Amino acid sequence: MLSSSLLHSNGAMYFLQEKGNYTVSSVFLSSLTDVLKTITSVLETWAEMDSFLSKSSVPTAGLVGFLSDASGDGTWNDAYRCLNATKVENGFKFTGSESYAMWPVNMWTHRCVYNFVDYAFTLVETVTIDEVPNESGRLLGASLDDKENTEFVGLSYTTEKRWGTVFNGMTTTHSSTWEPGKEYKVALMLQDNKGSVYVDGVLVGKSGHDYQRFKKRSDKISGFYLAAAKTAVRQ
Repeated sequence: MLSSSLLHSNGAMYFLQEKGNYTVSSVFLSSLTDVLKTITSVLETWAEMDSFLSKSSVPTAGLVGFLSDASGDGTWNDAYRCLNATKVENGFKFTGSESYAMWPVNMWTHRCVYNFVDYAFTLVETVTIDEVPNESGRLLGASLDDKENTEFVGLSYTTEKRWGTVFNGMTTTHSSTWEPGKEYKVALMLQDNKGSVYVDGVLVGKSGHDYQRFKKRSDKISGFYLAAAKTAVRQ
């Protein structure tokens, strides 16, 4: 269980955090006054990025992260200066089952920067599948922090060139199809305890029932994976 608050008064800022379990709880108070300049700079960056991306054809209201390959040092930089993503060899072009990127948005080792994803998120990506794979593959998804890394919401693709949706580890293949070499804008959403998957703005599938609210789930969403690919995928 984890809750946090920012307190600001008379030019000083503090971070208040409560965490624990059913038997023990702790409260921590940390001063952030020394990093106010950095916080102010980050907020200015957010405003600049919001203004720049507002011209995009993709809806950006509420956007909190934007990954790019600007550094070229093995990471995808987050233009919003919060949390970068790591990548493996091949960069934006994933060409094997071990080729992917992981964005650890809610992992303890990365300070759970985006813990709101347990309640609601929208993840948008532009992808191209270069060729028909020998095996079906996962394209985009959100994983739970359990032993199996259960895919909570996700999009997959099959050898029959059909799209598949994944909800709470269960995959459903749909009649809608994809074409090799064609660019698609795909989106995952968790809103009002319901998961949904879109391709080019068209709903491919949604969860058939409300997910359990986060407080009733035993595991939180840990991160987003991008292309656990069985064939070449460009993102």
